[in-house]
Amino acid sequence: KKITGRTAKQILAMKFAGDNRGVNDIIGQDRLLLVPMTKEDYTTLAQDLIDHNDHMVRQIKEKGQVGKIQWFVGQMMRNGEEGRMEAEKAEAVLRELFGMMNDSPK
Repeated sequence: KKITGRTAKQILAMKFAGDNRGVNDIIGQDRLLLVPMTKEDYTTLAQDLIDHNDHMVRQIKEKGQVGKIQWFVGQMMRNGEEGRMEAEKAEAVLRELFGMMNDSPK
């Protein structure tokens, strides 16, 4: 994977706005290439969100509202370093932290 979905949308907007450079040139010149985060980076960010959002954690753990994990994914996407966050990896780390490694997304 060379870029994130968010970066792809940014490149498309640039192209539609008239940027005549090739996509690979835009990626290289604007330093948009994906620099993946480590699992530890994801875990640190996820744990911080879990620690500061007791209400959401209770809804997931006590009420079984596992769809709320997507709220945490969204927060990680907003709070993570731009161009480095991959939603699939964020969700996998969250499911692991919530003890739902074998559950499929809902």
